[in-house]
Amino acid sequence: RNNVGASGKIYFGTKQGYPDAKEKREDYPGGYPLVYDPKTGETKVYPIPVRHHGINSITPDEARGVAYISTCSDGRPGPGESSIFLILDLKTGKYRELIDTKHIYGFIVIDHLGRAYHPLLGGEIARYDPKTDKLEKLKQTIDGQPPTIDKNLVAQPSGHPINWDISPDGKTLYSVPMSTNKLYAYDLTGTGDTLTGRDLGLLVPAGLDPDCRAMCVGPRGKVWASVTRSPPLGINV
Repeated sequence: RNNVGASGKIYFGTKQGYPDAKEKREDYPGGYPLVYDPKTGETKVYPIPVRHHGINSITPDEARGVAYISTCSDGRPGPGESSIFLILDLKTGKYRELIDTKHIYGFIVIDHLGRAYHPLLGGEIARYDPKTDKLEKLKQTIDGQPPTIDKNLVAQPSGHPINWDISPDGKTLYSVPMSTNKLYAYDLTGTGDTLTGRDLGLLVPAGLDPDCRAMCVGPRGKVWASVTRSPPLGINV
């Protein structure tokens, strides 16, 4: 996922590459974080943070001079998937690893207090607070209940892609697990070790086998989602 900083610079990254039948995964060195400045037309390229990993998402906190990065390992999603949650110092280009989340295709958001969030395999959520320099592992509830594998998909032991974005005031996290057909909202203003979530309802009518690959929150707080669904003829639209 790409993001735009307060300066207007665009933060993005490259994947690690997938080999054909005559190649090895080790032939591909890994993905690079990049920052494009539309004012100058220049792009700054940072070193590969984790060898043979691609860049899955990058979220800047320009006020603190850092960007948070989520990598994806050289294998396709499956058992043993590795996804490293890192801090990039935008001035020095140095990295600091926070945790191997093991969560496929994790996105990163920053709340109103400057804390960065990344999903963890199994349903917990990592939260890094730059003020205290501490990483927490938070539990979550949805409508007062722990998430379930079959209903919410966020607690799957093998992981499930989850679309994340945050409200303009940084106080609400919106979430759409790729195949759930549900939009969820989490309150980021609470205290304690549990994020409280709410089920906001269906994205599309039930029974249409939905698949959400993109979701964002606009500058006025409206949530947008791109969803494909399977009609009776079996063709996704």
